[in-house]
Amino acid sequence: MPFLDKIARNAGEFLSGADGVLVPWAGQKIVPAICFEITFPAEVARQVRRGGTVLVTVTNDAWYGDSWAPWQHFRAARFRAAENGRYLLRAAITGVSAVVGPDGRVQQQLGVGEEGILAADVPGLRQLTPYSRAPWLAPAICLVIAAFAIFRGRRGIKR
Repeated sequence: MPFLDKIARNAGEFLSGADGVLVPWAGQKIVPAICFEITFPAEVARQVRRGGTVLVTVTNDAWYGDSWAPWQHFRAARFRAAENGRYLLRAAITGVSAVVGPDGRVQQQLGVGEEGILAADVPGLRQLTPYSRAPWLAPAICLVIAAFAIFRGRRGIKR
């Protein structure tokens, strides 16, 4: 980002990486997602296919202010857990921190502005969901259904 040096003078020298890294920890392979990275479903699924067993995301939602946005950001993270059948551990400095089950259900939660510690035994899971195997399939099916509906709708109008 060439303009970054004007915004933050001590931003440093950063280069994009070629690939994400799974973090080994206690026999598991953690899929780390920093802040907004958790909203990219195909990237999370790719890391799960590479062997990721638990999803972990850290964020600071302070810039959202007093709005619904921290909850929307949290909802996206819950979708990643359900899509990939993985537990999700989310630590947010000012947003929603939680332990989310592999079905997307919230098991423990600290809301916006709440302070505390969440402790849970989280087993790493290895099986792949259909979404993890082929994240492109759901949008492709929706496209085919939409095209069929448009075709049928236009055919009905001509009659």
